[in-house]
Amino acid sequence: MIRWAIGVHPGFVHGLSTGCPQPALVGDGARRYGDHGRDRPEMHCHRVPSAYARLMGRAILTIIGILLAIWLLFTVLGMLISALKFLLWLGVLAVIGAVIVTVISKMAKS
Repeated sequence: MIRWAIGVHPGFVHGLSTGCPQPALVGDGARRYGDHGRDRPEMHCHRVPSAYARLMGRAILTIIGILLAIWLLFTVLGMLISALKFLLWLGVLAVIGAVIVTVISKMAKS
């Protein structure tokens, strides 16, 4: 049993909110055998995004990309600074250990 309905199909949004005038095929055969509507006509709107949507999408993605690049820069910079601080403390401990060994060895000679 298959029926035609304007603006009704599982998985797609149709109707007056999207301005899609084309009917969608629904019913028992809507999701049979995993076809998900590939062989049925008029399953989704054939609307092309407007120039405004493309420009706004590009602008939004550019801003997100810039923010992610700045975040990555500060993250890597923080990692480098923490690694340098670790190596500095490791060097300080090595110097302190060398001084202690030198002092103990000089005390043993005398």
